[in-house]
Amino acid sequence: MNPKAKKYLNYFIDILSALAFIIVCITGLLKYPTTIALLGLDVTSQRFMFITQMHDLSGHVIIVLGLLHILLHLKWIKSVTKQLLTGKRSVRLATLATICTLVAILVVFTVILLLPQPLEDKAQPTPSPTALPTPTATISPTESPSNTTPSVTPKATATIDPST
Repeated sequence: MNPKAKKYLNYFIDILSALAFIIVCITGLLKYPTTIALLGLDVTSQRFMFITQMHDLSGHVIIVLGLLHILLHLKWIKSVTKQLLTGKRSVRLATLATICTLVAILVVFTVILLLPQPLEDKAQPTPSPTALPTPTATISPTESPSNTTPSVTPKATATIDPST
């Protein structure tokens, strides 16, 4: 590829990457729970679905353009890496420390993102203690009025399944 075409392609990729990054930032802020509450957005509405789709699409565009950017500058990356690895010992150690730090940060964030998130089971809501039927006391007609202790017969019974 001639240098002039490479320069324009690099410029085009950088501008598109910047625009996609801005869209991801804005839509990400709009999807933030506090912003949703402040703006009164309904997460099931068409508008919110559009925001989500724009966020996801822009994220994919950034990934593709980032890979293209790396491919476009691969010769430079190889040259700088070779200089860093064959240079002074202090430069090599600093480079190695930087790479290890970046890899560690990437691993930590990947683990955090891959941890299972607790799911709310909306199909079987947990009953509140006030929602359970309460037994009431009645006096049995077979008992004499002189007996002052009423017998308790439950009108409704509730069983609690320990597996839920």
